Amino acid sequence: MSTKKLKHQNVGESKTGEHEVDLPSNTLHMNICEYKEGSKSEHHRHAYEAILYIVEGEGHTMISGEKVEWKAGDAVYISPWEWHQHFALKNSKVVSCTNENLFKNISPKKIIEIKEKAS
Repeated sequence: MSTKKLKHQNVGESKTGEHEVDLPSNTLHMNICEYKEGSKSEHHRHAYEAILYIVEGEGHTMISGEKVEWKAGDAVYISPWEWHQHFALKNSKVVSCTNENLFKNISPKKIIEIKEKAS
C-alpha cells in the first residue's frame, strides 16, 4: 500500500478564509477560498495558470483591468502573469486549481519568482 497521503479530510475546517489542500501532487495545487460579503483578495499575479470554480456566492474578478463577473456554477480562467483581484458581492466559496506546484518543482531554489503582490 502507498505511503503517500491520498486524502485530505475536512479541507474547509480552518479559521482563515483560505484552505490549502494538502495532497502530494507534484504539478497541481488547490485552495478552497471563502470570501465574506464585501471582502476582496489582495491584488496579485503569478507565473502559473489558475482556474477558479465558484461553489457558492457571487462576485467578480478584475483581470488586468477587465471585470469578469461570476456566480455559483461559473468557472474563471486566469492566465500567467495577469494582475488580478477577487471581490465578493455575497458570501462566496471558490475552489482555485493551479499548476503552482509544477513551478515550485521546476525551480525549487526560487531561481524564478512565481508570485508577486501589487505595491
